Amino acid sequence: MANKISSILVVLVLVLIFFTSFSMGMDVNKILSNYSDYGTFNHLLDATGLSGNINSRQTITLLALDNGACGSLQGRPVSEAKAILMNHVILDYYDESKLNAIKAKRSTLLTTLYQTTGMAKNNQGSVNVTVSKSGDIMFGSGAQGSPLESKYLGSVMSNPFNISILHVSQPVVDHLTLSPSQSPTTSTTSPSSSPTDSSPPTPSRHASGPHNGKHAADGPADGPTSDSAKAPAPSSSSMVNVGSSVGVLMVIGLLMNLVGF
Repeated sequence: MANKISSILVVLVLVLIFFTSFSMGMDVNKILSNYSDYGTFNHLLDATGLSGNINSRQTITLLALDNGACGSLQGRPVSEAKAILMNHVILDYYDESKLNAIKAKRSTLLTTLYQTTGMAKNNQGSVNVTVSKSGDIMFGSGAQGSPLESKYLGSVMSNPFNISILHVSQPVVDHLTLSPSQSPTTSTTSPSSSPTDSSPPTPSRHASGPHNGKHAADGPADGPTSDSAKAPAPSSSSMVNVGSSVGVLMVIGLLMNLVGF
């Protein structure tokens, strides 16, 4: 009897350790705290309440802004800064090697956290990633007419298939997020270095390089249709939770078989 009780305790402890390892999510604030150049970006994620949403997910890519590039967000209302930053959270894993793979097709759309709000329309919940003729990887809102003005500057860190943090030059802003009175070119609270989105070029639905030396927001050939962009993207964390639950049950069955139950 004593041996059976000991075996049960061993099984329970191992199952608890196994389950805890899956339940523990990432801590984006803790990760970013290791990089002082992104302290303001880290603070904005916390102040807008996005940190908790990010931490609840198993796979994420952050388009991180350094302290200087965050200036145009600090003077905005929290709700507006949050809407912009949600398009800096890509619901998939993209490191430098995966970005380089985009060069073969020149342009693509990536689903962002803003897509899950149900408020995204006209590809607002997507980021357009396009490789310019000069070879630069440029980011912009997937909304039609939005410019590609945010340049990929390098990788900050990556933990394969879990989290990747990419350094980009400036906020990804679409012309539908801001009203004319809130646009970076007319706002009294935003610095003059903020990205301008007045009279943005209309993107085509085929991948092509920028014209006249300017990064135009050309739509990807294989990007999602407008109908697919309206549906909230599924959370990868729910799929992982199901997988971890199945794994726990398998471990329980295996261990109970080993101890003779």
